[in-house]
Amino acid sequence: MEILLVEDSLTAARLTMGALKRGNILHRLTWLSDGEEALEFLFRRGKYAVAPHPDLILLD
Repeated sequence: MEILLVEDSLTAARLTMGALKRGNILHRLTWLSDGEEALEFLFRRGKYAVAPHPDLILLD
C-alpha cells in the first residue's frame, strides 16, 4: 500500500509512522511537510515526476 503523509510536525509524523509499524501494515510511506509539496507530488511535477500514486492520503 502506498501512503502519502502530509504533516508539518515531526513528532506527529513519527507517531503516525509508529502506529503503522505496530499495526503490521505492509506499506511504503512518503512523508511531506506541507500542502504545496503534496500537490507537486500528487500531480507528479518537478522532482516528483515519477512518484507513485498513493492508495491512502493522511493529512494533518
